[in-house]
Amino acid sequence: MTEHTTTKLARALTAIPGVPEEMTERARTGHYHDFLSPLDFPEIQLVADLRALADLPATPRNSRPLLRALAKAVIDGEYDATPEESDEWARSPEGQETMAALLPPRVVDPGPPGVSDGDAVKACADLVGRTGATSFECGFAREGVPSDQAGWYAAAMFKGGRITAEDKASPAEACDALAARLLSGAQCQHCGKLVTMSPAGAVARDATLVDGRKWTAAEQAEAGLCRWARDGARWERGCKERGDA
Repeated sequence: MTEHTTTKLARALTAIPGVPEEMTERARTGHYHDFLSPLDFPEIQLVADLRALADLPATPRNSRPLLRALAKAVIDGEYDATPEESDEWARSPEGQETMAALLPPRVVDPGPPGVSDGDAVKACADLVGRTGATSFECGFAREGVPSDQAGWYAAAMFKGGRITAEDKASPAEACDALAARLLSGAQCQHCGKLVTMSPAGAVARDATLVDGRKWTAAEQAEAGLCRWARDGARWERGCKERGDA
């Protein structure tokens, strides 16, 4: 059997002198795991903890580059949950409840959507799930009209409100527009940089993230940029390809 990500991470931590046992135990019990963690952004916390430990005067000097290298490996996706772990979580009671909340409601389709529609909807549902939203919807407002006049919408519901993209010509357009609203100006949970969807970059401005945290323009400018793009049925972060810290 493939080594579970929690075991893999705990083993990597154990191999570095000076790592506290409680941190290794947190890794072993899923505190930093994509699906098992109680945290909204477990990998950001893991990277922060590794870098903080590397900066501690009490940490052995030879361990500091190892900790920073491990943080970079986390950013590069080497400790992301495996597809098997995702499937296992999806079969669990918690996974079933979460997936049921995220599945779009039944939609009476006025016309056969293209493949790109299906990919866009799946990618948006996956992205919404990663933001910590409580549910996701994709549907249309008007019946008995051509598909491109049906007023397609996509919406993500959070404890503090609802973010929507409305009156679009197709499910793909609605879902991509919602993804743009969720991503633009957000903070990448892997590298901590300001998310942009444009090759021209993004303008830093004071913002409130979906988890309620305030993120100032000065902090965004200092963080740098991470460009995201949709690759078929999943939104992918630019730092995964570049290996940005």
